[in-house]
Amino acid sequence: MRPVEFVFEFVARYEVRQLERIDRQFSSKVLAFPDAVAVDRHTELAEGPILAVTPTRREPWIGVFHGADYGVPPAAPGQVIGWPDERTLCVVKTGAGCVVRTDDPSTNSEIDAFPITDVLAIPDRDLVVFADFTDLIAYGPDGIAWRSGRVALDEVEIIRAEGDVLHVAGFFGSVNRAEFTVDLRTGRSSGAPYELDETGGFRQGTGPD
Repeated sequence: MRPVEFVFEFVARYEVRQLERIDRQFSSKVLAFPDAVAVDRHTELAEGPILAVTPTRREPWIGVFHGADYGVPPAAPGQVIGWPDERTLCVVKTGAGCVVRTDDPSTNSEIDAFPITDVLAIPDRDLVVFADFTDLIAYGPDGIAWRSGRVALDEVEIIRAEGDVLHVAGFFGSVNRAEFTVDLRTGRSSGAPYELDETGGFRQGTGPD
């Protein structure tokens, strides 16, 4: 089982650590995600990650996160990401992302992007932005903040955030890789060599700002 990266840019009102095996002395509540399905009591090992979670005012539990078996790369590396609401965590593994309330693990959902190829937590905007090959989606404390729609033909990559601007790159056919920006308030892109029109095709864009 490979160790995952812990990315905590927000306050976390819980503790979490990765385990090598299921430790039922830590907690007898062992759940598999997505869907928080109880794990057979005889199971000790899993491809993981296996996480021991201790919420502030609730009983601890163990989560086994199965992911989606998409190759890394192009899928993003395994990560445990803190969440803007301070009580939730997100586990990214082999192309899939699962969001779980640490104080109520039955409240969980999957990130609406597949395969997840890139992710960036932006604490000063209370956002976590995910990329797949062609689109971006941002989550805030209350769920989905915006969807960009298709912003490139392929290979969307998140570069950095500056204020309300997300710097992104993507593949645009004849011009190969080009950089452009996305408004972190709305998800609207600008500066790309081509933009998606209403028919699903690309038209000439505005170019760099």
